Amino acid sequence: GILFSGTVGMTHLERAADRIYGVEEERTQRRRYGLAFALAGTVEVMLVLGLAVIVAGGSIGEGSNGSAPQGAGIWSVIRWPVGVALVALAMTIIFKVIPNRRQPQFSWLLSGTTVSVAAWVVATVLLGLFYEHATLLGESYGPLLGIIALLVWGYATGVAVLFGLAFAAQLEAERAGERRPSRAA
Repeated sequence: GILFSGTVGMTHLERAADRIYGVEEERTQRRRYGLAFALAGTVEVMLVLGLAVIVAGGSIGEGSNGSAPQGAGIWSVIRWPVGVALVALAMTIIFKVIPNRRQPQFSWLLSGTTVSVAAWVVATVLLGLFYEHATLLGESYGPLLGIIALLVWGYATGVAVLFGLAFAAQLEAERAGERRPSRAA
């Protein structure tokens, strides 16, 4: 079920990226769903792993307190760069593969990736702080709050990706002297 919904989500992300860049959908349906399936099995897993390393990394570090207390302190610092690196790699792959066009130089993609990752980190931290201090919600919704938090985080991740794609497309159009992104830019 997760792989199916991830595949459908990736096809919608491709459609949105094509509209942002102003290109037509020329991939066949078989190729579009094949690419979406491959990305759902790799990129989406990397995004969830990045979140897991950041969120659950604190618990992993605390669990190793009895054997190596210095390792827990190191892990509490290392988990952020590792998690953000996983997310940045996933976002870069999305930016390179998803739009149905030949992408420019790698350095041009990094601007959109940087914006996406920064928005993702801010959203993840703010959501984490909100749900950590929302004790009334925990009392009302109980275990369902975790599912709600994951859905809200997924939505925030999607907005961060689309915002980064729009930023990269507009930056590329500006560099080409266009007002809006287009195939020629």
